[in-house]
Amino acid sequence: MKENNPLVSAIVPTYKRREKLRRAVVSIEEQSHDNLEVIIVNGDPETDVTDITAANHPTEHVHHDRNYGISRARNDGIARANGEFVAFLDDDDEWKSEKIELQLAEFERLDDDYGMVYTGRDVRIRSEVTRRQVPTKYGEVYADLLYKNFVASETPVVRAEALSDVGGFDTELRFGEDFDLWLRIAQEYRIGVVSESLAIAHQGHPDRLSDDWERRYQSTVRLIEKHNDGFQANPTALGRRYRKLGFYALQLGRPSEARQYLLAGLQNDLDPASLAYLIVTMFPQVTKEPLLDLRRQIVLFGLHDGLSRWVCEHTKL
Repeated sequence: MKENNPLVSAIVPTYKRREKLRRAVVSIEEQSHDNLEVIIVNGDPETDVTDITAANHPTEHVHHDRNYGISRARNDGIARANGEFVAFLDDDDEWKSEKIELQLAEFERLDDDYGMVYTGRDVRIRSEVTRRQVPTKYGEVYADLLYKNFVASETPVVRAEALSDVGGFDTELRFGEDFDLWLRIAQEYRIGVVSESLAIAHQGHPDRLSDDWERRYQSTVRLIEKHNDGFQANPTALGRRYRKLGFYALQLGRPSEARQYLLAGLQNDLDPASLAYLIVTMFPQVTKEPLLDLRRQIVLFGLHDGLSRWVCEHTKL
């Protein structure tokens, strides 16, 4: 018989962002599901966050003597979690008030071979919602996930049993560590979805931690190696990963290496973006930079708004 009011452990890694952390914790306080515990893992010994707690929910603070990365922080939170379910929230993001309640209701409806339920989210740049992602994929989604990570890190609720089965986050990955975990869960369990936007991701602020291109590059190489069998069985997914490696190599000023990955990507998937990046590798650096900036603008603001912003910023080129 399923538990009607299960304990959910909310794990919140933080690093030098007190005010954003406070906002994240308030969003946990305001959850309509009331059986929660909060585990805050602080990676900065010089920033005291012990005064930030979730009202009416037990809050544990874990302190690291230096920044060991988000995977280690989340794993230390998992090790202290008492809940039947575990949820993850980065300190710069937040949840909408019914998020956990609706996900638990979905678990109640599903069979026990569902290891995770995720949701949609709003993406905000400053105070403006630039994208609303409302996913629909559920069930056996491993092949779909290989092609594209549609599970945003602030949205899943995961069975603690599933985390125990597949292991926690890979501390060797400094980017895409959540993608790797979702893939491992999807190999062993079916995945559920609540097709509503129930989280808010704040992007575009200067202290975002995910803009290190070398870290992205090295982690993507490791991700392909870890899931090699899956990627070999899904050529279009492998082509997409090679395209990302080509783009990262371009950002790192390594056009010859980028060209090799993009050609390999095109052998697996005739994707127009890979072809466009391949052409960019032939351009001089002074021309290439604004073209790569166009890609960043489109990712952040969408096709129409990103193109408009790019044109405004580069009309003098």
